[in-house]
Amino acid sequence: MVIEQMKDAGVKPDSITFGYLINNCNREDDITKYYTEMKEAGVQATKRVYMSLIDAYAASGQFEKAKQVVSDPDVPASNQNELKSELISALASHGRRADALSIYEEMKNDKCHVEPKSIISLIEYSDPKGDLSTLVQLANDLQDDNSWIDGFFRMILFAVRNKKSSNILDLLKQNKVRLSKVDIPAEYHYDEVFWAIAETEPSDVKLGMNLLRFMKDELGFVPSRKCLDFLLHACVNAKDIENGLLVWKEYQSVGLPCNVLSFLRMYQVLLASGDSEGAKKLVSKIPKDDEDVKHIIEESQIVYSHSRTPKKKKSKKRTMVFPTK
Repeated sequence: MVIEQMKDAGVKPDSITFGYLINNCNREDDITKYYTEMKEAGVQATKRVYMSLIDAYAASGQFEKAKQVVSDPDVPASNQNELKSELISALASHGRRADALSIYEEMKNDKCHVEPKSIISLIEYSDPKGDLSTLVQLANDLQDDNSWIDGFFRMILFAVRNKKSSNILDLLKQNKVRLSKVDIPAEYHYDEVFWAIAETEPSDVKLGMNLLRFMKDELGFVPSRKCLDFLLHACVNAKDIENGLLVWKEYQSVGLPCNVLSFLRMYQVLLASGDSEGAKKLVSKIPKDDEDVKHIIEESQIVYSHSRTPKKKKSKKRTMVFPTK
């Protein structure tokens, strides 16, 4: 439609126009149609157009044709490495991980430059059953600090989500010097890891607590509110009152006043763990002016009262410390 309007207005579509059209195709017929129109219009194919062809063929499942774009004799030699990098990303993101990794290894052996985003794609779209050591090597292949930190934490997220977390703390310690660099914005990456821990069933609270200690003791980082919120949520899922109380105290030790959300999560920890007395005391401290808050409290009583595991023996008495603010 827009091309027809351009023609009526006497505006000739250029390579960027056709690049956008091709890139958003998911059928081979449409790819061929727009590429043919481009050539008939006398528009020269550019690097961006070739990249669009690779992405479109991969999206439509035509993986061999995506590979053939790179070997097209019309493709300038100066664009080969960038197009192969694009091919790696396209194949990896559409489930052809082995092919993508094979091309990457060939480029690496030939000492060709591979775009960092392509290496990160190999990490992000790795086979859940794959070996973590392969991802460790891929992350180590990233040279600049910003790309490395992105790839490294994607590897950590992969390990958390696919139950390969036994080596995570060792990997963090091995890279302590690089993680300590003040010019690397790493804090929000930790937020993502704590979120992954909270959302993975069963929640690995032990890993979360070890990560929290590593951040504070080894790197000197002050955990964000998000980190603590996600970790407290993990304690709810794991019905872990011991670590829940430690996280609760952590808000105060790092100078973060507990808000309504924190109170609600701690309330859920107590309910899920079977500490109805502690839950009753805590809920009395939660402001109930908001209807949503009242609804969450009511739902929590229904959900977590039924999901908790009955205690086999009387537990050691615990004292809840309520923040003054």
